[in-house]
Amino acid sequence: MNEKPNYYSILPAIVRYDPDLTPTAKLLYSEITSLVNKTGICWASDKYFAYLYGVSDRVIRKYLKQLKEKKYIELEYEYEGNTREIKQRKIRIIGVEQIFHTYGTNIPEGVEQKFRDNNKYINNKKEIYKERVLSDDDLSDNIKKSLIEWLEFKKYYYEDIGLTKLISQVKNQLKEYSEEDIINIIDESMANNYKGIIFNKLKKKSTKVNSYTPTTINDDGVYRLV
Repeated sequence: MNEKPNYYSILPAIVRYDPDLTPTAKLLYSEITSLVNKTGICWASDKYFAYLYGVSDRVIRKYLKQLKEKKYIELEYEYEGNTREIKQRKIRIIGVEQIFHTYGTNIPEGVEQKFRDNNKYINNKKEIYKERVLSDDDLSDNIKKSLIEWLEFKKYYYEDIGLTKLISQVKNQLKEYSEEDIINIIDESMANNYKGIIFNKLKKKSTKVNSYTPTTINDDGVYRLV
């Protein structure tokens, strides 16, 4: 983790108010602007961003794909020899001249302290909520990881009672559906920028945990449902 971001990042209005981007994709764009050099190139890896936000590499790639499809960034890969193994990647901000021009803008008095206070509150909340998920012995490691990715996606906007309800919902769904189903529906909810996890969709596309219907055979040789 040798990347050294600038103290300030940039989030232009065109990105900030884009309805097609998830909130975390916008945050990732802002993070990229704090890492670009004078030519507008960011060298940070998926692992760096994943470590920074506490999510998986796969989720970071989803967000980068959103930004690329909206033409806010370009991705350029350098491969090992004649193989398809990626040696390094460049993330280039599109419209870099306008982005860097903004760095010269004066920061209003008091904004910097509010920025620090808000970040401190969010970081404390993140640690508390992560610990609540990780310490729940009724959840597997894969489910815990997926839940934390969802909380990161929602920027930890949950209140205590909301987090308790979310964990309870996941546990109830796990009584009927597989872990794979739950993780997939969480991923789908993030990919589509849903406000909440759409558990109702599980009924249409799931592989239920208890799909076997027990039967017994009577004396007359006919099978009956138990």
